[in-house]
Amino acid sequence: MSRIESGRMVLKDEAFSFREMIRQINVIIHGQCADKGLDFVCNQVEPLDAYFSGDDLRLKQIIINILGNAVKFTDAPGTVTFTVAQQDAPDGRAIMGFTVKDTGIALKD
Repeated sequence: MSRIESGRMVLKDEAFSFREMIRQINVIIHGQCADKGLDFVCNQVEPLDAYFSGDDLRLKQIIINILGNAVKFTDAPGTVTFTVAQQDAPDGRAIMGFTVKDTGIALKD
């Protein structure tokens, strides 16, 4: 975030296939879960637009990083659940919600 805010990183603004991005994420995370003996569930709450404008590479990196942490801190037999939902905004844009849930141990303060 600091690199983006300081202008050292420029985010792309181009059309991309949202469904293809989610498919690629699912392939990667499903493989990581299978290697650890975990179940992976991806819930895509319809309707979801097929295409969006933005930086799909950076978005994919962020989501994979968060999901990868869920896999890392979840022991078998366990489950990592990824939910994607779209909410339409009044200005005609969409607000995307990404939820990651796992059965790993929670850190206590």
